[in-house]
Amino acid sequence: MRHTLKSYILLFVCLAVVTVWADSWKAEITATLGEEQVTRTFGGHPDASDAYDTNLDVLTPPPGQNFYAYFRIATFPTYLNTDIRGWVDPYKETIEWNLVLLNTVGETVVLTWDVSQLPEKGLFKLHAGETVNMRQQQSVEITGDQTVKITYERYSEFTYRFSGEGWYLISLPLDPPDASVTTLFPDALGGVAYEWDNVAFAYKTVKTLKVGVGYWIAMPSVKSQIITGDPVYIYARTLQQGWHMIGSVLNNADFSAPNDDPDGSVHTPAFGWTVPDGPYYETKTLTQGNGFWVAVFNACTLTVGGPPAPPSMGQQNACAPALRKSDFFARFGDTPPAPPALTAAAAPIPAPNTFSLLPNYPNPFNPRTTVRFEMPKRTYLSIEIYNIQGAEVRSLVNGTKSAGTHQVVWDGRTDAGQPVPSGIYLIRMQSENFVAIRKANLVR
Repeated sequence: MRHTLKSYILLFVCLAVVTVWADSWKAEITATLGEEQVTRTFGGHPDASDAYDTNLDVLTPPPGQNFYAYFRIATFPTYLNTDIRGWVDPYKETIEWNLVLLNTVGETVVLTWDVSQLPEKGLFKLHAGETVNMRQQQSVEITGDQTVKITYERYSEFTYRFSGEGWYLISLPLDPPDASVTTLFPDALGGVAYEWDNVAFAYKTVKTLKVGVGYWIAMPSVKSQIITGDPVYIYARTLQQGWHMIGSVLNNADFSAPNDDPDGSVHTPAFGWTVPDGPYYETKTLTQGNGFWVAVFNACTLTVGGPPAPPSMGQQNACAPALRKSDFFARFGDTPPAPPALTAAAAPIPAPNTFSLLPNYPNPFNPRTTVRFEMPKRTYLSIEIYNIQGAEVRSLVNGTKSAGTHQVVWDGRTDAGQPVPSGIYLIRMQSENFVAIRKANLVR
């Protein structure tokens, strides 16, 4: 997605909005019947009450014969143009405003509002025959005289549905007051989730979850799990080069044009997981509650959710990714890493006991093959590709790696980027006193 000064300003505003509670706020709602239009205001303030507040609420005269709308309160004076209610930290109290529509003669009234005027957190619903999430849309049609209820609730609910035993790639569409794995997912095996460590190129176990991050959890059986928390509609993460597990937001997020800075840093589509045993699937929609793998070509800030960025104006961002796509997939693999493996006791994954060069796959291959290897400790490692004459054609790994199971992809090219011909090639792994060689058959 291309960025302009205007889009950066919008992005800054969106990011600021999700981090701080407003001390007070006001939002307008406009009722339109044909050519007649009435605008009223509702909001919150720490000094307000459910009764009439002289310095905050605004009166309106009683209705006449024409189309009319007003906010009604329980005590005199009951007719308000502006209805401000108590808005006090920690904002846990449910609030209800009542907007009365009169003299509609059975016609359709269109209610409109500006989502950006609502406070940054909490769930706002409009109830009038149907229930509308006021953050998801900005208008609704209502027929006839009605009392429309607008409600605020601090916390939303979200239900995860686990269809059976297996691995689930999940994320948090809500920001819960207690984000521990044992509280959110008490049946998760081991009481932990698995997060991808981009630097170590391995999974690590975590006991507390964060918004914006994708996690693996292992579920033993069918289960519906409800969590509560503040709705998450937008987040931003700083990502380094490589594969990352990211989260979605409430009500899904479009990923057809990732909102990344610099532009072009994040590859689309993303990869989701088919429960229970895979495979990965490509997607341009980040569905709520699920986690996803994304390929990051160079370090960037990725923003997920929120309003779409405005269209580009003027010269487009000419920043190019630090890695070509082919180089990225050769270095990090052209598919995301596999899910973690559980031990019999469902404990955190232990380090391998020995060095090992595992069989590459596919084999034979064209044009890529995945080379997997195991490290019992953090140490220096080299993996090279040789032709049958013994000449080195490609260096895949040359540096320090952490303990664990790793993988790297060879794309059938030399270090200079030239394709090699069909034939038998040797994959050589060396670390300390360990040396192993496997054959790879390239068939073009």
